[in-house]
Amino acid sequence: MTSLFTRHFSKFSFQTILVISSILTLSSCDQSKSQSQSSETKISKPVKLFEVRQAGTTQTYFFPAKIEAYRKVNLSFEVDGKIEKLNLPEGQAFKKGERLASLKQDTFERRLQQSKLNLQEANLELKRIQAVDKQGYASKQNVSRAETNRDLAQVDYDVSKDNLNDSHLYAPFDGKVAKRLLEENTYVSRGTPIAEILDTSKVYFAFDVSERLINKIRSEEIISAKATLKNAEQTQFKVNYAENEAKTHPITQTYRIYFSMPYPKETQINLGSHASIAITLSSSSGQQYRVPLSAIVTDEQNQPFVWVYQPDTQNAQRRQVTLGEIDQNQISVTSGLNSGDQIIAAGASKIRANQKLKPFNGGL
Repeated sequence: MTSLFTRHFSKFSFQTILVISSILTLSSCDQSKSQSQSSETKISKPVKLFEVRQAGTTQTYFFPAKIEAYRKVNLSFEVDGKIEKLNLPEGQAFKKGERLASLKQDTFERRLQQSKLNLQEANLELKRIQAVDKQGYASKQNVSRAETNRDLAQVDYDVSKDNLNDSHLYAPFDGKVAKRLLEENTYVSRGTPIAEILDTSKVYFAFDVSERLINKIRSEEIISAKATLKNAEQTQFKVNYAENEAKTHPITQTYRIYFSMPYPKETQINLGSHASIAITLSSSSGQQYRVPLSAIVTDEQNQPFVWVYQPDTQNAQRRQVTLGEIDQNQISVTSGLNSGDQIIAAGASKIRANQKLKPFNGGL
């Protein structure tokens, strides 16, 4: 009897111990898991925040530019002849109306003198015929022929006079000699370039812009434009839109655009040197915010959103946004944010809902 009771008690006790042990083990695991989750919740992840501010109604863009002459012209004579004198040292500045080159004058002067004598003779002959005609001894045909000869002599004189004038070349504008192509005592035909000259009445600043900006510039959204020279004084000048090329560059797909200004009297400008152009454009996009590109995350449907930090609960709230244009490392947000919002600016893709966060003020 005692042994039977002992066997039953021992069996009951062993089963009971197993059950109790299992319960204690599960309880211990749940408590450990709960403590782990609680520990994870209590540890705050440091995050870099960006405070959202409304973008201004203007935006300034900077471009490297090359300084060019307003225009380049090939200087040439309109008559044939032998170059007698050149006043075209390369790099030399000249004023409008200044004589730059001359052909040998003897031929042109003789031709003018001959045409002048022919004209005088034709006038005398016409007067003689007209006097005879008044007496009734000259035919109308003789009078008409004399008038024609006089007119032809007048034309020949005018051409000879023009040719003498055209044997000299005068500066058509204020400028500089870019390159001398021929030397003195060289025979040239009309239209043959003898030099390349640059019009410096204006200064051009040439640079490349995207299609988006070229449309804004051409639609008169420019508020201001300034050029800064790469000299020791970093001299600045106000510049204006002049023109742009109609076709894009085949590789960069950008437009070459030109801004200009009158050539300054007080500052030496070296054509071919470089400058910096700052163009301030008005914004026609209404209310918008500019945020770091690193703050934008996409969900499973490829929809953009940001994490907005909540100071009260020390976690982040997911918020859908509508995106605008990208500018370098920032992007405009046209809806979904409010001024003063603090968003996760770095590591946004690793943030989870209800995760404890703390602002990090150092550099990440």
